[in-house]
Amino acid sequence: MAICIALVLALTAVASVSSQSQTCAEQKRFDIMMCESHMCNNCRLQWCTEHCQEYQKMFPDCRCAKWNQGRDSYTGGDHANKNKFGDVGDYSSNVDNIICPVLASGVKSGRMKLDAAKMVPKSELQRFMLQLGATPIATLVATDNTGNMDPLDIFHMNNHKDLEHGLSSGIRDPLPKNRIYLDELLNFANGNGEFTASELMAAGQQFSTPDHQEQLVGDHKVAANADAVSSVFANFMLPILGRCAPHINHYPSQNCSGKQNFMRSDDLEGLFWDNSFPNDFVFFPAESAAV
Repeated sequence: MAICIALVLALTAVASVSSQSQTCAEQKRFDIMMCESHMCNNCRLQWCTEHCQEYQKMFPDCRCAKWNQGRDSYTGGDHANKNKFGDVGDYSSNVDNIICPVLASGVKSGRMKLDAAKMVPKSELQRFMLQLGATPIATLVATDNTGNMDPLDIFHMNNHKDLEHGLSSGIRDPLPKNRIYLDELLNFANGNGEFTASELMAAGQQFSTPDHQEQLVGDHKVAANADAVSSVFANFMLPILGRCAPHINHYPSQNCSGKQNFMRSDDLEGLFWDNSFPNDFVFFPAESAAV
């Protein structure tokens, strides 16, 4: 009898999975976004709950395998925010919620100061860019008359076409951060664990493909002429943050004899994942960057 009961239960489970696979056409994407994400399982902010509810609407026939029997949706059972929202203001205290890793690292390091409203004054943003040696960007900030950078609403750049850098790798945009895409990037390192322009271009081209961009479900809307990921990586990030940049020396202790400009794997991981500049990264003196 026990064997019969076990068999019935097993067949029921198989039927349930079979039915789910038939009705949920994009279970893998749903698993990444809902079932395995920090945002939909552990985050206590109202923002997280609202986004996870939107994800459920996008995949109405999908459910997580770990959900209790009878739970058919995100809001149909217990989750981190069930009947208890954290302070919405907490969202603007976590640099992980800044989609640009360079700006996030600037805030975390204290090199770029926020005002009382958790925004970046235009003069402060310009000053930070000068400390990075990004003079052309500092000039663009200074001459901007759109109001988007006066001040910069740094925690709400996502889904703002005038503030998105370009197409996204998906590592930080859309939120929350995605470790799978970061590992994809790190896999492009050369045999020395380094990224020259060639490796960054190759990774950026992979992230810029229509197939990858279609996977980035969420609030990532960019202008029609948005830069490809390869352009952002190789033409912005590497020339400014590279260890052997020809015109900007942020690494005085780095031996660049015979080397191309490059970034190390741990440089990229620290920037994208830990919101941190490398330990041996040297900013230009604040007094020389004053505006």
